[in-house]
Amino acid sequence: MVNNLQDWLDNNFTHPEVAYWLTKYILLRGTQRLSDFPYLPVEIRRVADNQDPIPWTSFMKGKLSHAIFTLQRHSLACSSSCLTIADWSKKLISQILQISHAQWVFRNITIHDARTGYLRMQKRREVLAEVDRLAEVDPILLPESSRYLLEIDFTSLLNGNLEKPSYWVLAMKAAVKAGQRTVARSRHATARQRRAAAAFSNSARRVKGGMCGQTLCNATLSSPPTSRRRQVSRKIARRGGSIVQEQRIHFARLN
Repeated sequence: MVNNLQDWLDNNFTHPEVAYWLTKYILLRGTQRLSDFPYLPVEIRRVADNQDPIPWTSFMKGKLSHAIFTLQRHSLACSSSCLTIADWSKKLISQILQISHAQWVFRNITIHDARTGYLRMQKRREVLAEVDRLAEVDPILLPESSRYLLEIDFTSLLNGNLEKPSYWVLAMKAAVKAGQRTVARSRHATARQRRAAAAFSNSARRVKGGMCGQTLCNATLSSPPTSRRRQVSRKIARRGGSIVQEQRIHFARLN
């Protein structure tokens, strides 16, 4: 596109210095100011001093310094061209806008193309890397209904379009999540079974101890103290002695 601009400048009575330095400035793409070029003629240095405050992106949108048109007006006045400075200015800005539009189209195709764009290729690399990672998953960690995902032909999967690997990655991630939930439920169920078994064994010990006897400690604590046993024995002996005495009196009376 810059070559087309150069041809247009050469064929439309453009000032020679403007035609030479303007294309050089465009080719550098804003990496260098126009006033930084070495060996600038006096006319172009004056143009550069007025053009440098304008950013390069704004220049590519058609914002040019008046010094360029002032210099070109004198060139057209000294030539045999029928172009006015207004017509020449419009065509120059149109040529620059065509370059900007061509760069925009090229950028969109390079980055956003649905098949060979940069973003598409980057997405493909990420998906294929995810396929390689998920292909190493142990089938035991997946539900039985999802283990067929590891039995497919990976050659056709990797060489095809991006839709199949993307769907496969989503299905594998869902299967891995389902397997993790199954393992978690089995662990919780095992823990509940252990707690229930422990509670059952504890209750069985308590019931067995109450039906068949007491432990040594409980028997010791439940038995009355020695002094109390002695007092009970004495009361029984006294009652027995009084009963024997009453019987003797009764037999004496009868005799």
